[in-house]
Amino acid sequence: SLPYPKPRVERAALTHFTSSMSLLPSNLVPLHLQTLHHPPNPNRGLPFPIPRLPYSRSQTPRILCAKRTGKQRYPSEKKKLKQKRKQTLTLTTVDNKFEGVWRLSKLGVPIHSDPGKDFLGVSPGLLQEIAKVIEFPVASMLPQDAFSVVRKSFDARKSLPYPKPRVERAALTHFTSSMSLLPSNLVPLHLQTLHHPPNPNRGLPFPIPRLPYSRSQTPRILCAKRTGKQRYPSEKKKLKQKRKQTLTLTTVDNKFEGVWRLSKLGVPIHSDPGKDFLGVSPGLLQEIAKVIEFPVASMLPQDAFSVVRKSFDARKMLKEPKFVYTVDMDVSKLLSLEPRTWDFISRLEPKLGLIEHIPNERASGDLISIIHDSKKNPKDIVTTENGHNIYSGSEQSSKCPTIKKTKIAVVGSGPSGLFASLVLAELGADVTLIERGQAVEQRGRDIGALVVRRILQKESNFCFGEGGAGTWSDGKLVTRIGRNSGSVQAVMKTLVHFGAPKNILIDGKPHLGTDRLIPLLRNFRQHLQGLGVTIKFGTRVDDLLVEDGHVVGVRVSDSRDKLQFNSQKLGYDGVVLAVGHSARDIYQMLLSHNMVLVPKDFAVGLRIEHPQELINRIQYSALATEVYKGRGKVPVADYKVVNYINGEDGGPSSNLGATGRNCYSFCMCPGGQVVLTSTNPSELCVNGMSFSRRASKWANAALVATVSTKDFETLGCGGPLAGMEFERKAAIMGGGNFVVPVQTVTDFMENRLSVTSVPPSSYRLGVKAANLHELFPIHITEALQHSISTFDKELPGFITSEALLHGVEVSPFSFILLHFPFLYHWDSLANVFLLKGVGTFSLLHLTFFATCGSQTRTSSPIQIPRNTDTYESTSLKGLYPVGEGAGYAGGIVSAAVDGMFAGFAVARNFNLLDSCIEYSLGKAQSAGVVNPPPYRSTMSPKRYTSILDG
Repeated sequence: SLPYPKPRVERAALTHFTSSMSLLPSNLVPLHLQTLHHPPNPNRGLPFPIPRLPYSRSQTPRILCAKRTGKQRYPSEKKKLKQKRKQTLTLTTVDNKFEGVWRLSKLGVPIHSDPGKDFLGVSPGLLQEIAKVIEFPVASMLPQDAFSVVRKSFDARKSLPYPKPRVERAALTHFTSSMSLLPSNLVPLHLQTLHHPPNPNRGLPFPIPRLPYSRSQTPRILCAKRTGKQRYPSEKKKLKQKRKQTLTLTTVDNKFEGVWRLSKLGVPIHSDPGKDFLGVSPGLLQEIAKVIEFPVASMLPQDAFSVVRKSFDARKMLKEPKFVYTVDMDVSKLLSLEPRTWDFISRLEPKLGLIEHIPNERASGDLISIIHDSKKNPKDIVTTENGHNIYSGSEQSSKCPTIKKTKIAVVGSGPSGLFASLVLAELGADVTLIERGQAVEQRGRDIGALVVRRILQKESNFCFGEGGAGTWSDGKLVTRIGRNSGSVQAVMKTLVHFGAPKNILIDGKPHLGTDRLIPLLRNFRQHLQGLGVTIKFGTRVDDLLVEDGHVVGVRVSDSRDKLQFNSQKLGYDGVVLAVGHSARDIYQMLLSHNMVLVPKDFAVGLRIEHPQELINRIQYSALATEVYKGRGKVPVADYKVVNYINGEDGGPSSNLGATGRNCYSFCMCPGGQVVLTSTNPSELCVNGMSFSRRASKWANAALVATVSTKDFETLGCGGPLAGMEFERKAAIMGGGNFVVPVQTVTDFMENRLSVTSVPPSSYRLGVKAANLHELFPIHITEALQHSISTFDKELPGFITSEALLHGVEVSPFSFILLHFPFLYHWDSLANVFLLKGVGTFSLLHLTFFATCGSQTRTSSPIQIPRNTDTYESTSLKGLYPVGEGAGYAGGIVSAAVDGMFAGFAVARNFNLLDSCIEYSLGKAQSAGVVNPPPYRSTMSPKRYTSILDG
């Protein structure tokens, strides 16, 4: 019943043919293909449609239906329409298209792309519109001398969208018959691959050619995941409005300034040089060309692009593994090296998570250069005797050049302490860095004595010493506070300044390794000493000097002097407390000063170890052979798993109750080894570490389950002693002498001890087969069993007789929560911790408090409240708690960032800084979150001290 040709079939055939048509050079196109008419209905009698050749309107005008109403025209109407169409085409016939002048009208140039009303020449924006009309792929290749402006006017009507769709289509339709084909190597890539807007011919009296589709200008409404169901009109409208709002918020004023950040650029593994290559490869240029819709990727200059981040994605849901890039495109450099990219950049629009415009250059460089660049007054820069330039402080240097410097004590030389010292020293403060452990050289010898001869130095080990506990850990620089933020980048570049490899700035999972941390810390220390920082190794802080609620100094002693016979008092204007998670005596001292402490949940568990080749096969399958012990094309495989358990899915014998419990992995060390982190011979606690190459044949990770105070009802030894009992039990089960109890995963899942000999382990002090079900209460053991079973579904082969479980891992600060029964109770209605002072506690609890130690890297279950802006403690003035020990960080990078911002805050409090350097680095972020009300002890300091002495 419909006239021929059918609109839907013809458009589909033309669309299919356009994307696959191989265009010939214009001088090789046969003349008869441009002028020869074709017989009507070429598909008649064929079992399948064929691509339509260029259509001649003068030969076969089409009879259209009445706008999809279903009603057919009468024969008389068809005849009249046919005659009218013939007359129109006869009047517009061109005898010779290559002579004379073509007048192109109604070319709309956006105001931001035009030089203005006084410019009457041919601008790049006008060339772009001309290129659209004549369908020329690269506007910048058109010669300006071939065009002349006849008329120019300004259209600011608000009723019509710009440009007018009908006008633009009419102009393009007029030119279609005279289109000359370009050589195939100049055809824009997007014309061959991009999708087009659905049904552009709807409502038009004649067909039109399809325009190149711009995703940023015409967002598509997708169906519900290929189920065949279309969205309701209301859903389409909401999605369209939401997309418009997003694009409105991301409007770019000037696209030709600043940097465009292109994210999620996936390069197949066969097109990438490998994990160690951090430059711009041809495969990456091809992906960039697709994003900016540039026709020839090889014409893009590599110098205009810089790789910001590179990671490896081998998820099974992907067709093939690929390297994922984040790239910065310098517009000014790109235009200077390749001017023909101008019109492609002009069409670039922001997309959430994919394309971001950075108009102003963010703070770049390491922390030292950022501080130096921010010094506006050259008179404030003072050169030390060692040749280092420091900032003397604007107010102090201008008002009184001979004024005494502000004295700041930084307690702890971990990441937060080192970066706080660096900032304060660069800004002109007199900094003293106090560390109870030894310098990294001596600390290495002490750890060697522990590993080889089993000699434990209580003040110099895996936990205490220069660099903090992370020095002899894994050196992972992964963070969740903003990988590409200015503050994190400043920390990363500072580490590079002191000797870290540059690949940590780009790797998706940056990692240093213990072997690289040692020389880095040595360079860091030498720089601080050059700035005048006094470093006291082997010095323990025994107490704070407090006057009228204000900290005025510290009392210190030799860390090897257990009886504190040679203690001395040191006066300071402020004290930065960056002691980390293992200095239990410091927190005992803080409680004696009536400090506010806010507890949170903690975690306990085991450390699991697999052969690294097994993890490679699980994660990479056939690509496992590309690892080559860290020297191959792909990185060493790792994993991160999480499982939530409630009372319903904990198993048939579950005692989990109504409260939920999380089991998760953390501190995963691919190509690493299990190490001892005990600080007392009567306790046993393990952790993991790896070197930079990650060439070990083992992979280990901690598997822990969360523990709340409600669980104390089922814990042995009165509940609060559980944390100490876990570590003491592990030491006894291992037989002493730092031997670790282990059990194969298969035996642990079946609660049996089938063999006395176990597979080899990376732990160098010896292992002993034991039933680890005897280590924890039943509900923690069942939680670990259930989680391991779940992890095996995600990682087939996770449960194997080759895997070993090592005991024990306890979260940091559990000694405070578990060994002070007066600190808190659990309010199940409010689901928060409520802290209550009881006033008395047994001597037994205090004894265990002084001997319990714990080593892991989960988030801290204790937080010391502080002022958000000044970083000053809410309990004691002049005390600045920072880092992981204070509950505001959860790793090396977050601790360093917190120490850096704390240094700026302290400097501002003492008028050492009058600019806002830290705000240019991004908002300060803290890992800790405080929800419960704080606790303040109801005992007087005198009463508290007397009990401690007793």
